[in-house]
Amino acid sequence: MNEQSTENKTVSQTANSVISNDKSEVKWYVLRDLKRSNAKYPNYQMLRDKGFEVYMPMRRVNAHATKKKLTVEVPSLPSMIFVHSSEEALSPRVVATDTLQFRFVPGGYMKLMVVPDADMERFIRATSSESYIESLSPEDIKPHMLGKRVRVSGGPLDGMEVTLLKIRGARKKRAIVEIPNLVVAVVQIDLAEEAV
Repeated sequence: MNEQSTENKTVSQTANSVISNDKSEVKWYVLRDLKRSNAKYPNYQMLRDKGFEVYMPMRRVNAHATKKKLTVEVPSLPSMIFVHSSEEALSPRVVATDTLQFRFVPGGYMKLMVVPDADMERFIRATSSESYIESLSPEDIKPHMLGKRVRVSGGPLDGMEVTLLKIRGARKKRAIVEIPNLVVAVVQIDLAEEAV
């Protein structure tokens, strides 16, 4: 009987170590930000100050301050924050902050939304470039709007495969870079591209 309880402890310790290893793996987690968009100390800034690697796509807007026109950067996706961390390090901060929540995979029971590194790297390259226009939800892009897939040559998106958007009357081409089932970045393409 003593031998069986020792065996059960070993099995449970092994299971816990597998779970903790998974929670200690560094991934891109998607968080929901419940703070107002005009908050003085936004959650993405708080996470950066706590030492987390945070990515928030930003866009420039014209703001009117006392008789002056200013161009300020505001979050393009105010309710979505991407954090590159382990679940083990991030969970206590999310639990302690009542305006932060993990986003969960739709249809997956309590499965945290994680973006693969390759998809996140493409999204960061697209939204960090000067050609970045806006971010949309995948539902906003209808099938009739999609054109051919191309590979961009030159510029900050060099070598990236994108899908062109069909927009009537547009002088410059626009393309999309997508994190599947989560968000779509619309970028302007001025460069020579090759069909894929």
